[in-house]
Amino acid sequence: MKKYVPFHVVLPAEKPNDITNMTAEEVNREIEKGLSDYREGKVKPMKEFLSDISKEYE
Repeated sequence: MKKYVPFHVVLPAEKPNDITNMTAEEVNREIEKGLSDYREGKVKPMKEFLSDISKEYE
């Protein structure tokens, strides 16, 4: 495995939102989005993800 990020990283101009500057409603909305993705099968186990990505960048 290489010892660097195998792609160009570009950070957004604006600082990403985090829980410390979100309202309770915003936090709940983000949690609901994640749960919805899980229920709809739009996620994969971490071991599978790591296996896939390591194969891609060997």
